[in-house]
Amino acid sequence: MKRLSLVVVSLALCTGLPALFAGCSGTGAPSGDPGVAELQTLVADQLSAAVLLRSWFSMLHVRQSVDGGAIDRLNATCSVEWDMLPEQPGDPPGTFRAKGTTSDCLHWEAVQWPDGSGKQTYTKDGQRSTMTWDAPRMQGPWQIVDIDQTMWDGARLVYESGYNLESTNSDQYYKGRATLADGREMHFEHYRNNDRDDLSLRLPDGSGLDIGVPLTTATGAPYWPIFTQGANGTFRGPSGLEQTLRLSGVGAERWDRWELHAPGGIEGRFTLNQDLSGSGDIRRGGKVVAALEWAAGGDGLLRPVGATAVEATASAAARAFQIDSWIGNIAAIGPMPYY
Repeated sequence: MKRLSLVVVSLALCTGLPALFAGCSGTGAPSGDPGVAELQTLVADQLSAAVLLRSWFSMLHVRQSVDGGAIDRLNATCSVEWDMLPEQPGDPPGTFRAKGTTSDCLHWEAVQWPDGSGKQTYTKDGQRSTMTWDAPRMQGPWQIVDIDQTMWDGARLVYESGYNLESTNSDQYYKGRATLADGREMHFEHYRNNDRDDLSLRLPDGSGLDIGVPLTTATGAPYWPIFTQGANGTFRGPSGLEQTLRLSGVGAERWDRWELHAPGGIEGRFTLNQDLSGSGDIRRGGKVVAALEWAAGGDGLLRPVGATAVEATASAAARAFQIDSWIGNIAAIGPMPYY
């Protein structure tokens, strides 16, 4: 997002978030090290972004073995099974019924009517989730399905799924809102084709995440990140502070580096683990001003240079909207039960 810059020659007035890290010396000319409170704001936003990315990437980028068992997925302990079910009395000709088990041990039962609308029910460990979808509608070359999904804990996803029938590059999208049982909403948009994922999230605390991920194919994964090219994005926190972020990897299997840039010459360099936990340091003008380490759940420890270490954590909104805790697999977004 481009911003209008105002240059005042006669008077330099330090106001607002751009001055949070830049002091009164102007952008790119730091006048001093950031304080602990400023670092905590920066780090809370960075950890919020990490929690959200871990949540979405665990659904968007999944690998499966030839027999259907997930390779790079936690809790993938069941073999994939499905069976056709007989039509029930009153079903119109062309009704489709089936049931089965997913790789992450969800038991599902689905019915699809001749017009393409349908309903699907998931059960696991005594919990139940339901999804209904309308008959497909056309908007130009786009085939769109409206979906309403109620999750295990009462949260709800209402969104549309679109696929471009004329695209030679599998252009598709999901966009809508996720609503918690307490009424808080997150708006999401996910656009995908064979070459790229673009994800945009807007949380109820005013924060937002935007990121693009270059894609390729891999064994067991039709959509797999090109880690060496890197994923680039921005996170704007509830305070309005915006940082840019970049994830990259030296190989073809996972992200192992995180870089951030924030106003006032602030930079962060972190080493990532498989679960997007990590550690590293924060610098200003090449000088280390703090060290940071964090766990996958978003809890971290910030060690400012010359000050006492303080706990750091992802925002309540980021924790509440870890969408992978609702959905076991990206195939559960949309009427596609066979995964």
